[in-house]
Amino acid sequence: MSVIARARCALLLALAALWLFRRRGKKHIAAVQATVPAELAPPSGGTTEKIGDKMESKLAERDALQHKLEEQALNSLKLAPVITKTSEVLAKHLREKISKEPDVASQILRAWVREEEPEE
Repeated sequence: MSVIARARCALLLALAALWLFRRRGKKHIAAVQATVPAELAPPSGGTTEKIGDKMESKLAERDALQHKLEEQALNSLKLAPVITKTSEVLAKHLREKISKEPDVASQILRAWVREEEPEE
């Protein structure tokens, strides 16, 4: 067999394969279009703007519902803050000292800042 004959056979096989793929693709598209729900099928005489508006409103409804569900889930997870007797006493003591002597508040804040600074 000559080179030209082999090239013709290869071209013929490639064209046959292309024809089969295109034919199979058209059947697949037709099958998909037949199974599209009525809500998503293009309406007769409708415009794409109406479809876009409907989709946007549905997406907005879903977002609102999702946001509401997330809030409910977060609210169910919130726990009452645990306040110990010592923290209550300390807070009361600090409030009294600060109201009597405002300088004490600045000293307390300075002490807290110094504690947080790394020692060198």
